[in-house]
Amino acid sequence: MAQLEKVDGVEKAFANRSGRLIRATVSSAADREEVAGRLLKVLAVGTRKPVRLTGKEVKRALDKEEWRAAERVGELSAIEFRTLALRRVAEFVQEERIEKAKAEKLTEVAEEEWDRLVNRTASEDPKDPGKTDWSGRFRQFADVVAKRTESILTVGQIERLKRSLSALPQAPTDRRKE
Repeated sequence: MAQLEKVDGVEKAFANRSGRLIRATVSSAADREEVAGRLLKVLAVGTRKPVRLTGKEVKRALDKEEWRAAERVGELSAIEFRTLALRRVAEFVQEERIEKAKAEKLTEVAEEEWDRLVNRTASEDPKDPGKTDWSGRFRQFADVVAKRTESILTVGQIERLKRSLSALPQAPTDRRKE
C-alpha cells in the first residue's frame, strides 16, 4: 500500500479484506488515466496481472467491500496469520490424536498466546505499519505455546508442535508450470 501511495498522483491507497482488490484515490490535479496506467505497472510485478475495474464493477466493489488504508492492512495480515496458527494447532491435535480435554486446553493456550503476542508487538515499525516479522512472530508463538503445554504434551509432541507452529506458510506454487 505504501508503495502505491508513492505513485505520482495517488493521494491514498486502500485494500479490501482479502487484499485482492486495491483502490486508489487520485488527486484532483492529476490525470486519472495516467495515474491508473502507472498503478497498473506497479501492480504488475512477477506473475501478477492486475485488472482495472470499470462501470458497475467499480460501484459494486466500492459499495460491497470494506476498504482499509495502509495503516490498517496489517490488521488483515494479523487476522490471517492468527487463523493459520490456530489451524495448525487443530491439525496437530488431529494428527496426534490428542484427547478432547487436552485439545481444548492446547487451543485455549494458543489463542491466548497469539492474541497476547499480537497486542504486545502491534507496532513493530511505526513508519511501515503493515510490516511485521511474521517469521519471528511464529517462532515466538511456538516457543511460548510449547512452554505452556509442557504439562499437557509429551516431549516429542512439543517438538513436533514447535516445528509446525514456527514454520511460515509457503507461497502457493503455480501447478501449471510443473
